[in-house]
Amino acid sequence: MLTIIIPAYNSNENLKNLIPIFSNKDLYEVIIIDDSGKENVNDAVDSNQSNLLVKRFESNRGAGAARNIGLDLASRDYVTFVDADDEVDEKILRTFLHEIESMSSSYDIYFFSPQSHKVDGSEGSRSVRYSRLVKSYISDGCDAIRYKFHVPWSKIYRRKFIKQNCLSFDEVSASNDVMFSLKTGIHAKDIFVSERTFYSVKEHNSGLTVEDSIPRLLDRLGVVIRYNEELGKHGEGKYRISIIPLLIRLYKKQPRSCFKYLAAFRFKIIRDCIPSFFMIKNYGRRFL
Repeated sequence: MLTIIIPAYNSNENLKNLIPIFSNKDLYEVIIIDDSGKENVNDAVDSNQSNLLVKRFESNRGAGAARNIGLDLASRDYVTFVDADDEVDEKILRTFLHEIESMSSSYDIYFFSPQSHKVDGSEGSRSVRYSRLVKSYISDGCDAIRYKFHVPWSKIYRRKFIKQNCLSFDEVSASNDVMFSLKTGIHAKDIFVSERTFYSVKEHNSGLTVEDSIPRLLDRLGVVIRYNEELGKHGEGKYRISIIPLLIRLYKKQPRSCFKYLAAFRFKIIRDCIPSFFMIKNYGRRFL
């Protein structure tokens, strides 16, 4: 029924605990894409698990490419994405999958309220913005969940819907999932939203600024601009994101690269630099 796609990069310890919970071959198909890390996924999983497929890249290609390959290999009616470091409550997931089978309607996307945890096991905050989107949709039907739920996890997708609309992940160094999440939200005819939680994302101690590099920041800028363009095409410009925070980070990292980017002028002042009222009111400055 459900294909679970997992990009993996040096996450063997967590995979040892994560993969066995999906041993039900009638319910799950598990596809792990090993992104050519120092650790080989095959050393962490049971090769006798009949519903498990591992594909290892010859060189590092990133999570976007890994997820795209996973989609190409998937064969079940539904698809979900799991990051190798995260946790899944399989009992809740299994219960909901049985409910999907009994539903009279078929939805393109099923959204769930995620949780987050820190390395030490304490509660994290990374999931808060997405939990708020779930609550807003349930309480007042706010469609922001279609456009602002930037991550692919804590959702279940109808695979045929993804294929029919030729949807795929960007193969870039950062924010590879933002455009996929936006386009699925735009194209989905019917969505189902639940406050139940089956997914907990791991919140690492290092912040985005620690991971900043010039190529990653430039990729993020490119994604934000394409994101704003796509929203504008569909009359949803109120959800646009300002590139100003990213420009500040680029300037702090390397002023010359920031000035060079500004000189190229690949953005629009109003659309890409001025925050929307919705953004200021509901989410603050941290989006990508």
